[in-house]
Amino acid sequence: HATIPVINGLTDAHHPCQVLSDLMTMEERFGRVSGLKVAWVGDGNNMANSWITAAMHLDFSLYLACPKGYEPDPALLLPDRAFVRLIAAFRVTFPQVGIVVSTREPAPLRDAVAGLGVTHMSAGARTDPGGYTGAGNEDLHLTVKGRRIELASKSTCDKATEQFQICDARSSSEVASMLRAQHLDPVWKDWDEALLAGGPVLDTSIIQ
Repeated sequence: HATIPVINGLTDAHHPCQVLSDLMTMEERFGRVSGLKVAWVGDGNNMANSWITAAMHLDFSLYLACPKGYEPDPALLLPDRAFVRLIAAFRVTFPQVGIVVSTREPAPLRDAVAGLGVTHMSAGARTDPGGYTGAGNEDLHLTVKGRRIELASKSTCDKATEQFQICDARSSSEVASMLRAQHLDPVWKDWDEALLAGGPVLDTSIIQ
């Protein structure tokens, strides 16, 4: 019933129009895309590739289960081994440049790369509005170009969702203990009053 031309363009490698329509359905059904978990079960075909591309730009978690021999395009993925090699090569090539590893990465991987020249490692992070204080997480609205936009209809969510998923939920003291166990010295951000009062540490420098 559209009054304008509609396309569903695709190639053997990607199917962006279909994924965009799926994302629109998710937005209509759940009132959001951020924070949702999407599972793809089947061949790693053009749809799987486009879901991977979407997950790179939007804040939802994507899980794929593909049969052996039918995996997605490997050029879209960065395995942990390649990630470690990239950090090591970056440190050798640019010895004075800082490397930050956020809580998006899982704890075992963060532990493994801590001694490879990483200079900053976050801990105790919260990515949802009001995540540290609890204030404002029930005030649901949109922000468009810096302006507040009230929701046209009531969402199925009753609280604001996280901007992206945290994979390492350890506290700052736990991360500091891990660093000391590797004979690394954590340097705290000690000029923040919230930290001096015992609040969560978001940014820890590492002395190799």
